Amino acid sequence: MTTDKPLSLLCISGATSGSTGLYVRISDPPGAIVVEGLPITPLESDPSLLHYSVLTLCNRIHSRVVSKYGSHGSDCLVTFGLSSTTTGGALEQLVSAADHGGFGRLSPEKVSWITRGEACYYAAGLDSDAIVAKTGTVAFAHGISAARSGPRVMHRVGGWGLMSGDDGGAYHIGRSVLFRLFQEQDGRADRTEFSDQMERLMGSGFDIPSLVSWIRRQRIEQALRVEVSELARVAIYLAEEKHDKFCMDLLWHAARHVGVSCRVAASRLKSLDEMFGMNGIDVVLHGRLIKHSPMFATYVLASIGKELEEAGFGNIRFIPLQVRPILGCLMFTLRERLRYSIADSTSIGAQLKQSLASQLGDEFGSGVLAAFARGDK
Repeated sequence: MTTDKPLSLLCISGATSGSTGLYVRISDPPGAIVVEGLPITPLESDPSLLHYSVLTLCNRIHSRVVSKYGSHGSDCLVTFGLSSTTTGGALEQLVSAADHGGFGRLSPEKVSWITRGEACYYAAGLDSDAIVAKTGTVAFAHGISAARSGPRVMHRVGGWGLMSGDDGGAYHIGRSVLFRLFQEQDGRADRTEFSDQMERLMGSGFDIPSLVSWIRRQRIEQALRVEVSELARVAIYLAEEKHDKFCMDLLWHAARHVGVSCRVAASRLKSLDEMFGMNGIDVVLHGRLIKHSPMFATYVLASIGKELEEAGFGNIRFIPLQVRPILGCLMFTLRERLRYSIADSTSIGAQLKQSLASQLGDEFGSGVLAAFARGDK
């Protein structure tokens, strides 16, 4: 597809710990891209801080665009992919910030907000029945149907926040690590090699008062979320390197939650769209837990496959998402807003993939991809 004048697309995607902005100038041939990363306040926090973070990000991108091109070209389409839900109040803050960020007044028809699950779906270049299985701070399964006679049908299971229950994400793995430490310290559970390993990792002062003091130092919700979630890395290390039974069981337990969420999402979509899964299901895998842990990736593959097969779904295809979800915001804009064909949008996405990978890093390392190559699916 060619254009009479350059198209300006601004995509902003992120999660709890940070956000990335992507400006794409599409002409004939497709133009260069500008990528800029900047931490951003989570949507659950103070809306004024959210406004400031997005405004700063937009200003940085706009400055680079003007420096390179002299202007940002034609009217800009903006797509946000910043959360697992799309709430009106936060969207107003985002639009207001972008309005003041140098890209001009944004009318409602120029702004889109898709969920993180949708961003992963489009980043994978799919137009099929699929489930996005994300395992990060929280974990969820986002089922999305193929485009048939009407709008896509979607249903999400799990990952609704820190207080919504165990979903298999890093936060709940970290909490389980803390629970076990307290139990082995106060006698509710027999002391095992797990406590010995943790004591060696944490150093001196490993006792109940030090654990309580550590928790009280993390009173701010965001700090507690991050620090507790980081304990999942400890569990992965002890499971993979030290073969600690408690940690291995903990990872399998988390993977089972992910598998159950995928089964529930698929079954719900089947009840809404009887054609769902008739030609198989693509399972898009995304998130830092499976990114960093071949063992956890193997467990997740086995759990999802088992749950979907027992629910009557066959031809399950696993797809590790190897690009950042922000590319999905771009693909959504091209396909759903500008009506590019899948082939044309995929071609543009492929041209950007290498640049994105070099600046932002691939989503999966060689260790995790080896799990797929071995056929652990």
